[in-house]
Amino acid sequence: MELPMDKAARAALNNILTKSIEERHEYGGMIYLQDAHYLATPPRTQGYPTTVDVGQREPNCGCPPRSKPVASYHTHPTYSVGGTKADYNVFDDDDQQVVLDFHLDAGYAGTLDGTFLKFDAKTKTITTLKPNLMNTR
Repeated sequence: MELPMDKAARAALNNILTKSIEERHEYGGMIYLQDAHYLATPPRTQGYPTTVDVGQREPNCGCPPRSKPVASYHTHPTYSVGGTKADYNVFDDDDQQVVLDFHLDAGYAGTLDGTFLKFDAKTKTITTLKPNLMNTR
């Protein structure tokens, strides 16, 4: 059974993954808890293929006042950049560090092939959640 936080991340990533792949730009944002509901900030991009600022350095990690930031989410939309293979199916050390540095519970990534990855900060483990994300490309 999928956790409510996982559902919020899945919805946010399903909403942006196809666009992210078409544009070859990473998108991301934050998952937050407000009034017992898990919600996502709108996706953002700086137009880069392998990095995105999800808002973690903003007040309350870019989440609404009186909410609690609990996770980050982002896309991995490309197979290669400038002829160099990108590790699109990996929740890499930099991705993990955002979660740990900002004391979040988890981080999520949606990848080029629809893989849905979760990094759990407490156990420091990465899992693949099923089913895959929608990739209508």
